[in-house]
Amino acid sequence: MPALNKINLNYTMKKVLSIALVAGMFSFIGCGPSQQEKEAAEKAKQDSIAAAMAQDSMAAAAAAAQAMVDTAAVDTAAKMDAH
Repeated sequence: MPALNKINLNYTMKKVLSIALVAGMFSFIGCGPSQQEKEAAEKAKQDSIAAAMAQDSMAAAAAAAQAMVDTAAVDTAAKMDAH
């Protein structure tokens, strides 16, 4: 008879642990970010991308302007040497 009680106890413990595991999974999933937090994170990501693109375009414009200045300086120097 003691063996039957041990089997019954093991089965009961498995049920208790399974229920605790399922409850833990639901509480873990329930603690995730809300829809507002997800939207805020996406907006921050898009703002960061826009800022990086603006910085890249400003750097490209500055490089183009510097190239124009350099070209004008070379042209002026060439004209001065020609005369």
